[in-house]
Amino acid sequence: MRATFIEGHARPKGSLKPQIVRGGGGRPTGKVRMVESSTDGPVWRRTVAEHVEELEWERIDGPCVVEMIFWFDPLSVGHQLAYLDEWDYPTHPHIGDLDKLVRNVLDALQDAGAYANDRQVVGFGETTKRWARPWFGEKAGLSLEMWPVERFKP
Repeated sequence: MRATFIEGHARPKGSLKPQIVRGGGGRPTGKVRMVESSTDGPVWRRTVAEHVEELEWERIDGPCVVEMIFWFDPLSVGHQLAYLDEWDYPTHPHIGDLDKLVRNVLDALQDAGAYANDRQVVGFGETTKRWARPWFGEKAGLSLEMWPVERFKP
């Protein structure tokens, strides 16, 4: 099993939008390319990839499972601490689509060489969004675990 915590503010992978390709003199070439709509998503993706590269994890060549817990600082999204339960892990529905947060991390793991292709991910452990509770020493970031799926002989 490989496990780590990456401190920071997790960002989702942006949606793709069409952009007209322009040639010399700014004239349209008749071609369109798809570009990511978010600028924060690629920065978070690089942060995750660089962190995982530094760990020098052995590459997983077969199927694997990934677990992700995204910890968010309530103050970073303007949420009042008075609304947080001291013991629970409430989360706010407006801190990013979970599927886009996950896609960004899966792409980062591929960039870092943790596996050859994110198609190798065959399942997820606990994958949630939570508030970080600073009074318990919790920080904003990503708790990440991944492990290869063992092949069972009949």
